[in-house]
Amino acid sequence: MPSTYGPSRLKTKEAQRSFERQVLEYLKLYGPQDWNKLYALFDESRSLAIIPVLRDLKVGGYIVIDAEAQTSITDSGLKRLRDAQ
Repeated sequence: MPSTYGPSRLKTKEAQRSFERQVLEYLKLYGPQDWNKLYALFDESRSLAIIPVLRDLKVGGYIVIDAEAQTSITDSGLKRLRDAQ
């Protein structure tokens, strides 16, 4: 049975963190975006890799989605970007 904490798991987590930074940078630069547009923009290959990224950003409080499905970066998201640099 493969280990869930080996090098491939680390590589996956690094890729996810990179993806998270890209989403946060995009929202910082372009402002609130429609959820569906954001989803389509970051998942052109339809790999579904964006799903856990957006979920983690939302659960972590780094993005917020309003009643009209507009997705915005939060103050916590901005802080995370600053801390990552």
